[in-house]
Amino acid sequence: MQLKNILINSKVINLSEGNKNIFPCYFMKIIGLLILFQFLLFPCFGQVVINEIMYNPSRCSDSYCEWIEIYNPTNNAVNLTGWNIYESSKREFTIITTAIIEPKNYFILAKKPENFSQYWNISCPIAEVSFSLKNSGEIINLTDCFSNTIDSVTYNNTWGADGDRNSLQRINSTQNLSNNPMNWIALPPSPGKPNFYEDITLELLEILTEEKIYANKTTIIFVKILNHGMENATDISVNISINNIYNNSKTVNISGINISEIQFEWTPIHSGNYTIFASLDGQTMNNTISVLPGIQKNTILGICLETEILLYLEYPSLFKIEIENKKEIGDNCERKDNMTVQYNISNSTGGLIKENIFTVEVGCSKTADTGEWTPNQTGNFTLCGRIINATTTFNSTLICKNITVVDSKTIPCNLTIKISAPLIWSVNEKSKYYIFVNDSSGNYPDNQIKITYWIEDYFGNFIKNPYTTASIKTNKNSSRDYTPKLNCGTAAHIIKAEITNTYCKDIAQEDNLAEKMIVVIGGGECEPCPACKKCTSSKEKESAKKTSNLKIDILELTDILARNQEFTTKVKLKNNGNDKLLFEIYSYAYDRKKCITGGWSSNKESISLKKQEEKIIYLKNKIKKDAAPGEYSFRIRTKIDGKTKDLTETILVTSEIIEDLQEINLENNMEKLPELKIWDDEKLRINLSDCEGCKLIIVGPESYTITGRKYRVFKDFGKYYIFAIKNSDVIFNETYSWGEKEIVDDLENTFADKPINQLSNATTNEITGKITEINPDWTKKFLSKIIKSFLPLIKLMENSIQ
Repeated sequence: MQLKNILINSKVINLSEGNKNIFPCYFMKIIGLLILFQFLLFPCFGQVVINEIMYNPSRCSDSYCEWIEIYNPTNNAVNLTGWNIYESSKREFTIITTAIIEPKNYFILAKKPENFSQYWNISCPIAEVSFSLKNSGEIINLTDCFSNTIDSVTYNNTWGADGDRNSLQRINSTQNLSNNPMNWIALPPSPGKPNFYEDITLELLEILTEEKIYANKTTIIFVKILNHGMENATDISVNISINNIYNNSKTVNISGINISEIQFEWTPIHSGNYTIFASLDGQTMNNTISVLPGIQKNTILGICLETEILLYLEYPSLFKIEIENKKEIGDNCERKDNMTVQYNISNSTGGLIKENIFTVEVGCSKTADTGEWTPNQTGNFTLCGRIINATTTFNSTLICKNITVVDSKTIPCNLTIKISAPLIWSVNEKSKYYIFVNDSSGNYPDNQIKITYWIEDYFGNFIKNPYTTASIKTNKNSSRDYTPKLNCGTAAHIIKAEITNTYCKDIAQEDNLAEKMIVVIGGGECEPCPACKKCTSSKEKESAKKTSNLKIDILELTDILARNQEFTTKVKLKNNGNDKLLFEIYSYAYDRKKCITGGWSSNKESISLKKQEEKIIYLKNKIKKDAAPGEYSFRIRTKIDGKTKDLTETILVTSEIIEDLQEINLENNMEKLPELKIWDDEKLRINLSDCEGCKLIIVGPESYTITGRKYRVFKDFGKYYIFAIKNSDVIFNETYSWGEKEIVDDLENTFADKPINQLSNATTNEITGKITEINPDWTKKFLSKIIKSFLPLIKLMENSIQ
């Protein structure tokens, strides 16, 4: 970009093409010869330095008030014709078509010279340069007409002068110190003048006061002084006076190249306008201020009890006490004042129900322990109170409020309770968990209920005994602290909470109990278990080692979601080990036993990581359309050789529903019926397919199995009872008899009146499968016993899987 303006002696000379036409042709030739002569007389190279940078001005916008000062420290004039300035963005700007910087003199490069001249009255040349200096910092290169780099500065906003009305100023003009931050200082701007002087040079900068000044309150006045000199200034006298009613002076020392703020105290007696005068070494400055009327502490009383309250519920906070102007007069809330309040409660006929007096200590405000009331009858009442004594001024006016007491047991509500807590806890470290009670009916908002909460170990033993709260509010998180204790190893603790008094008519109480499993990591290893095949299994040890080598980090997670919304989670996986890892990974959102993102492992992927390899993957999930609004756990689970490793966060599902953009093809998305396949291949193999979220109960001749896995293998001959369970309902049940040919024949004779289907032809000593369709009347009692026996185990298993 060619620059066309130059300002010399505070005047801008316009070198645009339009103005050249006013000169006769012969006169233009003379000017050309003079310019050429000047170019030959002064070289276009020299040790010019970047001396001062205003990269983030506060007086006006960056677009108009940025500027750079260059300085010629040599004894020779330097021709700036053809010189350029570069920014880090590689943008190049030509400084001027023809310009000279005299020895020991300055040259200003301004974005808008006319704006610059409004604030700075200087006589050195000014050139217009359309740069844009970055507030965060960048590289500035100054090159001569031969493209040689004369000076280069890489400034940073950590050097200072970042919008604080200061500029960056060079201390030493030596070029090899251009990028040394110790050679730059942020000080009030000095364009066209030396940044520093060898001798003591003092400048009175400004007078500062507090934003609000009150009568009869001491205020602080600051006088800011700058020493431009390299030498230290000692015994400097600074004087201030205010309207000839206040005079003061202080003697200070100011080190070289430094700013000092001298502090004065003044207590005005009356309000009004005042002028502060400051003087220093023949310099004077003034500042006009306004003093506001004096203020004092004053206590006011208000009633914080709601207009409608509940029968038989204790209310320990009836009033709110506030002290006005305490901070404004220089007092603080830690210093307490005493208040005494008298109050009474009367019924609709004027009969006195309660009367009392309380005294409390108040910092700035208080509501706790300000009277109490447990209403024992419904109806309309009036609560009144007044301050009768205080250590501040106070308003003793009687205040009253009408209160209605209702029997909340007649109000229908639908309460649910949930617990949110970190999954991993460290022993002896206090952490918080949260209990949230919600009323989805909307009839019981922001009211109080009682809950009981406790903590158990995995076997149901109390770790923290049950405690019943006085009351908590619905639709609000209540935090609780817990410091786990554990001698060694790692243990699972279960936090439980139950709604014990609803104060309303809860239409569904099955969700009034919540629990949250946490993992507590102990301080050391426990004593090893006795040697056994399972404990010393090298395969199991290898699986545990692989699991510990896998690191999972969630990079991006949408934690607030609408119903029916699809979301993608960005996950970083890293193999910290020296062996290749093969594993499965999937994600799901759930609340206790209910998954709200389809199947538990519907987005399962198989991953392979080489040693020390990192990989970014994206897991897609979709919130179910019928999911209830509230907090849910979002879990990412990996499985390595049967070992699981989880990472769990909390998400919030709102009541909003996002409709699908296109209608679902019902034919293609028709849910398939569960299918049970049985076959023998030296061992009995059982597989359940097309049954999302199902669990299998298999009762064999020697043992039973409860599993979420759909494929199992058995080796014992005998009868197998197989049940498929989904959401605690039995989907189907079948019975298998598995054994040698002779055993199967005997079973056929035993159940001759029941249909039997043979899966494969049986020969002597060959394994065969027989299936019997069970008569419901014949197995009704057996099935009932099986389900009653195993449903608690199923629920425990489901919690463990989640």
